[in-house]
Amino acid sequence: MALTIYHNPRCAKSRATLALLEARGQHPTVAEYLKTPPSAANWHSLCPKMLQRAGARATIAHTRWGIASGSSGKSLASIAA
Repeated sequence: MALTIYHNPRCAKSRATLALLEARGQHPTVAEYLKTPPSAANWHSLCPKMLQRAGARATIAHTRWGIASGSSGKSLASIAA
């Protein structure tokens, strides 16, 4: 399974997560999302995966960012901008 982490090197939680993955022998692709933000198409792909994996926490994030199932993509475009 290919593993990608959307990483912010200035964030302690992000650094700790990356270190934990590496300590467990994982070598994820690191995407520094502040340098290269995901496109709207990437958000469309990522959001359902976040909901599947993180359950309620991702639902809260979804609500916070105004992304709903069946979204027209306007919210995702504004996040990607």
